[in-house]
Amino acid sequence: MTTVVALIAGTAFLVAVALQGWLAFHLHGQQRRIGGRLDALSARAAVGAAAGPAAAAASTPAPPTALAAKRAPAFRLPDLDGREVTLDGLRAAARPVLLLFTDPRCGPCEELLPDVARWQRAYADRLTVALVSAGTPEANRALAAPHGVERVLLQRELEVVGAYGVEQAPAGVLVQADGVLAGPPASGAEAVRALTARAVGEAPPVPQAVAGGEEPDPVRLGDPVPDLRLADLDGRPVGLASVVGGPDNGPTALIFWGPGCGHCRDLLPDLRAWEAAPAPGKPR
Repeated sequence: MTTVVALIAGTAFLVAVALQGWLAFHLHGQQRRIGGRLDALSARAAVGAAAGPAAAAASTPAPPTALAAKRAPAFRLPDLDGREVTLDGLRAAARPVLLLFTDPRCGPCEELLPDVARWQRAYADRLTVALVSAGTPEANRALAAPHGVERVLLQRELEVVGAYGVEQAPAGVLVQADGVLAGPPASGAEAVRALTARAVGEAPPVPQAVAGGEEPDPVRLGDPVPDLRLADLDGRPVGLASVVGGPDNGPTALIFWGPGCGHCRDLLPDLRAWEAAPAPGKPR
């Protein structure tokens, strides 16, 4: 009887340990997913992906009185040199004002900066383009300066994000010359490009994803993996078929990664460890 009780107790202990390990594994994954949500919230008008407690403020709805009146909420923000800039000051040239909400930790925001610099130069006589960003002056200057982006304004507590009802970065809001909002925020890089084109009376650009033709159908569960051919970091073409399948190849994990993504950078130590010592039978 004692042996049976001890065996049961030992089995229960092992089950508890296994359950604890399983929970720890999934909690770790949940933490990463929560981190991703926080990054997206912090990028809400620009708080980029990896976030802090201030990110929750980005989801604060715009004040009903401000949006109901269709007037653009006033603000007073410092630029990268510490000079205060107001919405009235941006409107002083009697031109529409395009407010672009960005964040230095947001990859899509960074990719939009060359376009922003071009708009500021090409449309200077028709449109005033200003960035409303989060983060430090140093972080924003490091990204804006190489492209020649001007008029970068810094929020303190995402107060402008909440006032304008912005929920995602990059985003754009067009303020007409009379100070009236032209419409709701345009979220995403392609929507911002389209909003800018409409503001200056040009045709919206063709989305980059379909510029070369029709967008391919997505791969569904059970479909054969397409034989994609992409260049590696040395420019050499690599076919997906060469690493997927075959008698000597186990399961393969395809990880879609970008250097501007904070979560991707957080994953780098794990990727290096997997490459250095892939477990038998595990994805590689």
